[in-house]
Amino acid sequence: MHDRDHAEDKAPDTTAAERAPAAAPQVPAALALQRKIGNRAFGQLISRSTPEESVELLDPAINGAHVDVEQISRTLLPFSRDQEGFDKLAEAYETKLETPLKGALESRLGSEDLFEVEKRVPWRGFPPAKDEGGGGAAA
Repeated sequence: MHDRDHAEDKAPDTTAAERAPAAAPQVPAALALQRKIGNRAFGQLISRSTPEESVELLDPAINGAHVDVEQISRTLLPFSRDQEGFDKLAEAYETKLETPLKGALESRLGSEDLFEVEKRVPWRGFPPAKDEGGGGAAA
């Protein structure tokens, strides 16, 4: 009978211990949102870099010994719905490296990788190269 009394004493303790963590955490709304959409996505959402900073990330990803398609896609993603920002990025890339962004991607990426990267390009596409002038349609 003594063992049974100890078993009864232990059972309520575990039940109370199980209930305490469920009721205790009150997280701020921002932290809850961050956990909900994931740290990586939240980081991309709040830490959008300038076009010049993005060029610093794109240059080694495109022109390195091995093309880093993931880095290229991550860098272009924040600009995917912002044509004006994307145009500034492409212009900054062309100014720094003296080659159009579209030409650099086409020369270094295979067709499948290029397709994956172009999913992150805004709907109007790449701006025309500086030597092409302001006219002409961008593909």
